[in-house]
Amino acid sequence: MEDKKFNFWFLSIIVIVLIAVTLVAYLTYTNARKAPTSEADKVLTALDPTNFVDQSGQEVDFTEFKEKVRVINSWATWSPHSRTELVLLNEVASVYKDKGVLVFAINRNEPSGRIEAYLKTLPELANIRFVQDMTDELYGSLSGYAMPETVFYDEEGNLIFHKRGVLSKEEVVKYIEEALAGTD
Repeated sequence: MEDKKFNFWFLSIIVIVLIAVTLVAYLTYTNARKAPTSEADKVLTALDPTNFVDQSGQEVDFTEFKEKVRVINSWATWSPHSRTELVLLNEVASVYKDKGVLVFAINRNEPSGRIEAYLKTLPELANIRFVQDMTDELYGSLSGYAMPETVFYDEEGNLIFHKRGVLSKEEVVKYIEEALAGTD
């Protein structure tokens, strides 16, 4: 009788854990597929340019690039997915640079020395404009909770898509094409 009680409780716990894991996976997947609850379409115009500097120390005002398709990627040196995604974004950016597409990789307020050392471990990423977010303002404005997070904007500044988590090459191409199509 004791064995039957033990087996019942053991199986019950396994079933509950499996249901919980399935629910978390489902919610994560569906959240990555829909537009965020943040106001990502208004983020770029609200950002304080004094909080963003490029690799040469110059302030970056994202409103200066309003008439360009923009891909904005929030990344960090501690995220293993950022490494893969930066290389992927650079590859796709090389294809679209003559079509007016700009790719920004915005680091989440890490020390400059750490960023520079990290970038030296990667292949050359000449098609991406690297920016340091001195206050982590962008990530907060996007209501970020995954790494990396990437937003796609058309030439008019309209949000095309906000991806939480890792992008595939097919997704990057798809959302850039959608942004370009919206500008014809």
